[in-house]
Amino acid sequence: MRARSIATCARSVVFRLLPRRAALAALALFVVACAPDEPLAGTPVMQVGGAVGAVAVEGERAWLGTGRRVQGVDVADPARPEPLGQSDALPETIRSLVADSDARAVFAAAGASGLFVLDVSDPEGPHIVAHEPTGWTVNDVALEGTADGLRAYLAEGAEGIRVLDVSDPAVPVTLGSVDTPGDALAVVADDGVVYVADWGTGVRIIDVSDAAAPHEIASIDTPGEAADVAIGEHGLLLVADRTGGLRLIDVSDPSQPTEVAHLALPGAAERLASDGDRVYVAAADGGLAVVDVSAPRSPQLLGQLEDVTVAMDVVAEHGHGGDGLVFVADVGAPVPQPRTSKSDLWSGMHMWGVKGRPEVAAGLAGLHIAQATTDGLVPIGMYLSPSLIESLAVDDSGEVLFLADGHAGVVVLEVSHPSSPRLVGSLRTPGVSHDVIVDGDRALVAAGPAGLVVLDIDDPLSPRIAAVIDTPDEALGAAMLGETAYVADGEAGLRVIDLASGSEVGHVDTPGYAWDVLVIGAPSHAAGAKAAEAIGTAADISAAGSPTAGGPPASRPRAGGAYAYVSDRPGGMRVYDLADPLRPRQVAVVLDGQGDVLDVALDGELAWVAAGPSGVRAFDVSDPLAPRSVGRVLIDDRAIGIVVDGDSLYVAAGDSGLLEMNIEDPPLARVSGVWGMPGAAERLVRMGDWVYVAAESGGLQLVQLGN
Repeated sequence: MRARSIATCARSVVFRLLPRRAALAALALFVVACAPDEPLAGTPVMQVGGAVGAVAVEGERAWLGTGRRVQGVDVADPARPEPLGQSDALPETIRSLVADSDARAVFAAAGASGLFVLDVSDPEGPHIVAHEPTGWTVNDVALEGTADGLRAYLAEGAEGIRVLDVSDPAVPVTLGSVDTPGDALAVVADDGVVYVADWGTGVRIIDVSDAAAPHEIASIDTPGEAADVAIGEHGLLLVADRTGGLRLIDVSDPSQPTEVAHLALPGAAERLASDGDRVYVAAADGGLAVVDVSAPRSPQLLGQLEDVTVAMDVVAEHGHGGDGLVFVADVGAPVPQPRTSKSDLWSGMHMWGVKGRPEVAAGLAGLHIAQATTDGLVPIGMYLSPSLIESLAVDDSGEVLFLADGHAGVVVLEVSHPSSPRLVGSLRTPGVSHDVIVDGDRALVAAGPAGLVVLDIDDPLSPRIAAVIDTPDEALGAAMLGETAYVADGEAGLRVIDLASGSEVGHVDTPGYAWDVLVIGAPSHAAGAKAAEAIGTAADISAAGSPTAGGPPASRPRAGGAYAYVSDRPGGMRVYDLADPLRPRQVAVVLDGQGDVLDVALDGELAWVAAGPSGVRAFDVSDPLAPRSVGRVLIDDRAIGIVVDGDSLYVAAGDSGLLEMNIEDPPLARVSGVWGMPGAAERLVRMGDWVYVAAESGGLQLVQLGN
């Protein structure tokens, strides 16, 4: 293995040195850290779920853009869709999909990473066969058969439209291109004419009869932001105009487009599909809207499809078993608009904009399948895909995994065979499920604006809500000690909840933004039998500190009292003495204003701190009143979640994926393994030889250690 560069070594390990020994220690550091021990690299062996933001249907197969992967689904029986194979991860989230009519290939628009062509002739093994890079962003792709073969039209953002010959999908050939004045977000082709949703400049109409010299022949402005286009009947072009709603444009003469009607919708119109006299509009937070356009000058909103949280794509299929079906991609949580796809998805999706969301999640995300009727749509099936997984915890048996899935509530997986998790149920919760912890037959969910939700999991496969306890701000993390729960409540600091009475009994203001809390140890006085029973079990569980199955606990209890470690983001790590569990008393603080503290894991006398962009920090807490810095490891992205297991430390590192660190010698801790993944790794659980990672829009990722 090749040695790492000096620059890499310089930022890999940083620790405090005594001045008189600095030169010698620096030399030792260089020898150890820069030895030829490049970290092992790999990818997760399996993915469960992911944000379904794009869908294509051909025959009895649906292809989903689940985060950065293409997932196949058998929809021969629409009421019981079954998963097929999935592709390797693409470099970016998939924005649009289209399948060819021969079921040989699927074309995936992957933003700044370009166009990817996948061979899907074996639906159990879709794989990439071609990649067409872009100078800007590929937002959409449309196919059209011509006398010369098969063409693909790419909506390339600021670069306009590109025409490709894809008669051989594995060898795309560029034929021509034409710029548009705005950002080409979507494209549809009809008999040698291409219609482009060009963001702020409305719709541009391109003559592509000569593929080598495509040129604009007309345009029509729209009041909103043209995001998608579809061909309807009666010579209509249908436009999803975001805040401008649905626009109906007469293009019977493409060179003279004329708007004939428009209709306001309950959300921002993102994508649409036509099925004769019906138009189905994916209206983002407004769900899926059904519009009757049989009278083009008087479109009528018929209603919405139930249980859709955030609709981002829709396909209407004729003649599926003799019936018309509608397929809806539901991402389950707000996502950035296409123009901001390069922004930090973690900060954009995890917490910002949480306030003001619906009090109750609308339902699990994934692929909704509905039957078109004269009155609208009737739900008939769903392919579930946990979409915005922020936290996870395993029950005492080690066979049931609970996922905090944002707006979809809590998702339950059966994991008796760790390599083959099986989705067995879900529970809608008030608010937005950010964190979940388990203690015996009870689970706590930090549910954002709804506060703390207490679940009865006596039957872990069928959890039920036992209580909902409001908190002043955003419940983001939770821990418990006996009958006392501690809630990291954002700007409201640390809240203390008596679970027996279901009421708040105390609180501590923190100067930063209380994000998570870890409670460990035993109270120094008799604080109740149940509190004592919690030692070594739930008392040391945080959002990232669930016990590991088949190995030591994630954090070993300390003797001599109980303490709460609060991850207070810019306020650092704050340590509270819980001698009186109802009245936490601050005794120490580190990294105040020096990082973005998001998680803490304890291992004996060491506290490992996930400090966001400041990496991983190690502190000696043998004296909890005076933590002492002993080491630091910088990483490429940010340290978000952290779990200790023996001489290894596992870090959920955002877009950098899962990191394994060797911490046998804490001052010389180093990255020893890296697993990239299609989503922002945020929280994790170690179970035997497996690590389960909550990767937000990338779903649940399974990593096999040593693989």
